[in-house]
Amino acid sequence: MYVKNVTMKIKSVKNVLIPLMIAVGVVFSFAIVTTSCSSTKAIKFALHRGLSSRFFENTSYSFEGAGEIASVWGIETDIYLTKNDDNGYHPLVCSHDINPFRQTNSNLRDAAGSVSGSIGVCNPTPSAYDLLWNPTTGTKITDLTLNQVKDKELWTGYCGENLDPTVGNVGDWIVLNNEYNAYGISGDYVVPTFKEYLTICKNHNKEAVIEIKDENSFWGADYASTLILEMINEINEVDWANHCTVIAFDGSVFDTAKPDQPYWHELKNACENPAPDISKTANILFNKFEKLCWGDYGHQDPLAEAYRAVYNHQNIDVDKSILLDSGGGDLIKFAHENNLIVNSWTVNDINDRDNLIKLDIDQMTTNVLW
Repeated sequence: MYVKNVTMKIKSVKNVLIPLMIAVGVVFSFAIVTTSCSSTKAIKFALHRGLSSRFFENTSYSFEGAGEIASVWGIETDIYLTKNDDNGYHPLVCSHDINPFRQTNSNLRDAAGSVSGSIGVCNPTPSAYDLLWNPTTGTKITDLTLNQVKDKELWTGYCGENLDPTVGNVGDWIVLNNEYNAYGISGDYVVPTFKEYLTICKNHNKEAVIEIKDENSFWGADYASTLILEMINEINEVDWANHCTVIAFDGSVFDTAKPDQPYWHELKNACENPAPDISKTANILFNKFEKLCWGDYGHQDPLAEAYRAVYNHQNIDVDKSILLDSGGGDLIKFAHENNLIVNSWTVNDINDRDNLIKLDIDQMTTNVLW
């Protein structure tokens, strides 16, 4: 009897200890991943366009997917202002490109099944081709009302070269598979509104990392002011101002975009708005604003641009190649000496991640989960 009781007690202890050890191991492993090479602070990770490595980018699916991951700090998206409708209503929508054609035509394949580049219009219903998805018309989201943009399907099928003369001209690009889903889930992908995105961030307690795309800058200061006020109003409606970070190149990528840094200036102007809710939210967003700096455009020295932003007391969001190059560590140190935050994008390589952590980075934007 005694032996039996001891055996039962041992089994009982095992039943408690083994799950506990597994749980501790998972937590410890995650701690190593999130603070690799650094024991002083945890790095904040934002998922680029939502969980875009598994779901269609910048859709409610990708935002929800990112929101369900406990270790994720923020969900990044890109916004555009739609055109006024008859009621003067011009809400924001989420899309990386000013025309979502790339998203609807990104699964082109040649006759051998290899992924091809963008080779022209191929749509499951060419006779009803939506102008919004057509790159040859120059149609932009900013030219269309919300009703013209909202709920337009982002097609996930793929096109290829026709080899069968009985179904059309050989060599034409046709729909090979209208059901193909490269993202692993079923569902209709559509352009979401900014408020839908904010609501998902709030429901999952995630930072909303909001990029104002440079293409918006070409419409000048009046447009920039309208966009900023609309963004503030929608953030206030969702009540998520304390959990939003605005990022932008602010016209610095394209020299023809004037005035320079319109969104930073318009946020600053909005801080003096007589409406208390506008002023309060603008101040929150202004103090958390991050200036994007990219090394791919040669019109100015990106490292010098980042230093200028720090001198202007702006947090910076810097292309990883700039930070990993000579002088990146000094830039991060200089920003920290000025009590500013440094983010890096888009960090998908684990070695890049670890090297940035060694440089004492604060935040990273990524497409992947390690």
